[in-house]
Amino acid sequence: MKLNIKNMKSTGLFGAFCCAMTLFVSCSSEQIIDGNGNDMHTEGRLILNISKSVFLDTATSESRVTNEGLNTSFNEGDVIGVLVTHNGEKLNLPYKYENGTWTFDSSKDKDFFIKTQAGNLDYIIYYPYSAVADGKTTKAELLDVMPIKEDQSTEENYVASDVLYAEVSTDGTTVTAQLQHARALFSYVSKAKLQTILQENIEYNLPDLNIHFYDSNDKELKMYKTSNGEYRYIVPSGGQGNSISWIYSYEGKLYGDVKDLSQAEENNKYSRIEFFDMGIYDESKAQIGDFYCTSSDNKGYLLPKGYDIASSIHKCIGIVFHIGVGNGDSQNDYSGTEIAANGIKGYVVALNDAHEASGIWGPRTFVSGIESSGTYAYSYVGYKNSNIVKNLPAYADAEVGNSMKSNTYWAFKAAIEYPVTAPESTSGWYLPSIGQLTDISKVSDLEKNLSVAGGKGFKTDLQPNEYGAVGGYWSSSEMKESDAWYFCFKDNTQKAWSKSQDFAAPSYVRSVLTF
Repeated sequence: MKLNIKNMKSTGLFGAFCCAMTLFVSCSSEQIIDGNGNDMHTEGRLILNISKSVFLDTATSESRVTNEGLNTSFNEGDVIGVLVTHNGEKLNLPYKYENGTWTFDSSKDKDFFIKTQAGNLDYIIYYPYSAVADGKTTKAELLDVMPIKEDQSTEENYVASDVLYAEVSTDGTTVTAQLQHARALFSYVSKAKLQTILQENIEYNLPDLNIHFYDSNDKELKMYKTSNGEYRYIVPSGGQGNSISWIYSYEGKLYGDVKDLSQAEENNKYSRIEFFDMGIYDESKAQIGDFYCTSSDNKGYLLPKGYDIASSIHKCIGIVFHIGVGNGDSQNDYSGTEIAANGIKGYVVALNDAHEASGIWGPRTFVSGIESSGTYAYSYVGYKNSNIVKNLPAYADAEVGNSMKSNTYWAFKAAIEYPVTAPESTSGWYLPSIGQLTDISKVSDLEKNLSVAGGKGFKTDLQPNEYGAVGGYWSSSEMKESDAWYFCFKDNTQKAWSKSQDFAAPSYVRSVLTF
């Protein structure tokens, strides 16, 4: 082990000479440390047992907001400061949290601390460490040089504003303390509550409000927003907090209120939570981007797109990409399904591709009755097209596992036989028309919603073949006798290619359903 000798200010010249000449002989007036700056002797070395408190929530149980979104314990690499006057010298000592213990942080260019003074020492432990605290000996001085940041929108500024501290007096070298928040916290959360058609009650944070906050002087405040949609702002204690007001619109209505913080006390959390009762969330309230789920008894139901589907037990099978009846579609085309009687409410795209492989569309012949156009046609006739093809002999001959079997309608069969059970009240899975694929590409946050629901996005990394054609996803729409329309998600354009893929531009299948 590499050893270094570091002189303390109280070390005599003889002691320094003694230890320099006899490296492995103990000299009580010297500190021997290893190459990492760690003291090899326990005598006089400061040992810290420091924990971090949570804000005390002053809200009632009906409006309690959790501390989610920001860790309330110390993280690896966090650095606290220790303020102490030792032998007449005011010290600001940095200690880093590593592997569950506090280790002196030699990177801050400060002398390692060894207690040589007998009797009690008064310590102020604070977080986060800052060199601006050099020479400070009181909490008031500390807060004065570590002011509240006006802009707390970043985690760095929020943490810098949220000074934690504790005062400890001890004659030993072990310092134990739980740091308290030296200031107060304002917290705001909007929650939606609803009931599914299965009569399950659900609450969740509304993460995407266009909300604005202001101080008592009508100056806009930049709040810290946690990952779960909670807004936070550190405010002064001792009656200096005044108030925070807010305003926003939700579903066409304007909302706003004010929170009095004139009596805010340190280490307290002043929460406001507002509930929006959405009632029973049925198909009449569906929005583009919603999660379409299925129950254990094969009933379809919706959950709002803001709901934390990833942390739930709900089985999502797709994302809503259109509400209402699509162009050219008709409930009369859904004979034999519940839609024929109940009407069309919307359309859902599956979470994953119907098959891992790309494959052919079908034989290079016209299919009587399906959508055919030499120019781009915008329509929602995927179910009608698929139903027509499903009754053709070449469909029955198709094998989902054999994507290049010639003269068969592989793309249609892969879409219709997508291996996820569709709810009985829907159309079942089918191959979308080119108009449906186009609308799917326009859904905002589609890739995100697919991912959080456990699915995968559309392939966008396909390379051109030798003829310059880039593949994509087959539609059920024809262009002409030899070619069918497909949609390329790489450049969000409609293209046409050989139905039988004689020149191999890879084309995949993503199923949709009507509900």
